[in-house]
Order: sequence, then structure tokens, then C-alpha cells
Amino acid sequence: MKVIFVGLHNKAGLMPLDILSKSGKVISQVIKAIPDECIRTNLNDTDFYPRMKYQRDDEAIKWHYRINPDPDDIIVLLGAQVHKDFINSNNKTIKVPHPASHFYNGIKTTDYVKMVVDLINELKGGE
Repeated sequence: MKVIFVGLHNKAGLMPLDILSKSGKVISQVIKAIPDECIRTNLNDTDFYPRMKYQRDDEAIKWHYRINPDPDDIIVLLGAQVHKDFINSNNKTIKVPHPASHFYNGIKTTDYVKMVVDLINELKGGE
């Protein structure tokens, strides 16, 4: 079983959810707190957010072929737009606010990390 984090799109010159980004730093803290293999991905394999719905749908389909999640993998969707654009699969899926949103909403990073870790552990069976 893997935990797959899904952001929206790439930042130029960075890997998905790269530790050099604010969101990547927060996701790194989540990854440190869980013992499972983790994968950082973006739904759109582009360095921009596609404007047209058909483009977003195409990217969402490509994500499944690119990542090829196993049936027991947990997929963590980061942010409302990813929640909306993601094409549901048979995997266990968690919808959480975008990691950067807590900076703007007055939520402590430690509280955000704990919330995500707790949701992952709950879905795994209460570890």
C-alpha cells in the first residue's frame, strides 16, 4: 500500500509537491509522520492549470495511466480544484484542503499535518 498525494499542477523547474515549495514542505511533514511509501504527484502534468474542461478531464485520465495506483493505495487529494477535477477510482480517497490554504486560514502547520495524518491512519484502519 502506498499513499499518493495529488496536487494541482507542476511549478516550473520543480518536481510535484517539491520540498522547495510551501506545499511540498507541509507534505514532507505528513510523509515523515507515516510509515508508508509515499508518492508526490500532480493531477495535471503541466506547469499551468488547464482552462478548458476537456483538457482537465484529459489530464485526470492521464494521471491514472501515469501513476497506475494499486487497489489498496490511498489517494490524498489536495485542494478543492483537485477534488473537483479528479476522476474517481476504486481507491480509498481522502479530500483535504490544499496544504497552502492553512497559511491563509490561520491554521497551524502542526494542526494541518495532524489532521491529514489522522485521516490517513483512519482510512488504513486506525493505526
